[in-house]
Amino acid sequence: MSVTGHKHYKAATKNQASITKMKTEVFDRITVKQIATYWFSNVALFSAVYYGLSFVGAAVLHNGQALSTNLEGLGNSIYFSFTTALTLGYANIAPIGITKAIAVLEAIGSVSLMGLFVGKLVSIKQEQILEEIQELTVEEATHKAMTELCLFRIQAKELQEKILKSKKDKNLSKELDSLHLTLIDAMQTFNEAKIKINDPQKSMMHLSLITNSIAYSLSRLVELLEEFNKRKIGWNKESTTTALAETVRTKEILSQSFEKLKSDDQLSNIAVEKLEDLNKAIAELQKSAQR
Repeated sequence: MSVTGHKHYKAATKNQASITKMKTEVFDRITVKQIATYWFSNVALFSAVYYGLSFVGAAVLHNGQALSTNLEGLGNSIYFSFTTALTLGYANIAPIGITKAIAVLEAIGSVSLMGLFVGKLVSIKQEQILEEIQELTVEEATHKAMTELCLFRIQAKELQEKILKSKKDKNLSKELDSLHLTLIDAMQTFNEAKIKINDPQKSMMHLSLITNSIAYSLSRLVELLEEFNKRKIGWNKESTTTALAETVRTKEILSQSFEKLKSDDQLSNIAVEKLEDLNKAIAELQKSAQR
């Protein structure tokens, strides 16, 4: 392919992608109610056209005779428009002359709108199914995150042992970066879950467990960072800052979840206590990151 041909190909591909994107955006914006309104408006418009043509001359035949210009003729025009839009074609009313082309246009427009209507209904149903799949109970969401936090603490312990055995290993800072990523992944696992609360008592228990697990994990990280500082081993503070930001986001989500469960004083006190412990752990980590 020549340079010019390649440029034309790239331009055509780009234009096609833009058109596809625009179509998708239009489809996403339009609602089922709007599509239904367009369809009935289409039927009403063509009903008026058929009825109007009856004043000019024979355009639509009803049982072999031209439509009348009275209320019966208007009713037959509406009836013919509906049967054309629904592609029923009972043959008791038939178009003649130019009205045939008009009827074809109405059928094409109406069938296209019906296809769009069905497509939109399917799209809405798929979105609902996807939301249900993504929606997790508190137990499921906390279990996944706590498993990753447990892995984080195991890795933190192993890294701490390596620090005690070695003096200034350059790979230690890289392992700390990897450890930060494990913590961030654990936080994101919980943060990105769409949590639904079924049993308040059980939900409070699991939320308390994940809050404790996060606070304990942060304490382990603080110990590790202090060991790095003590031995004057350089480490990437941006990784810690990112982990902190994700942890703060987790704390906000936990606060909102606890707020939904404050049905009595006992549950309220538990929520306050757990969040206080988490706030202390976050504050300690912030201090370590600033040293």
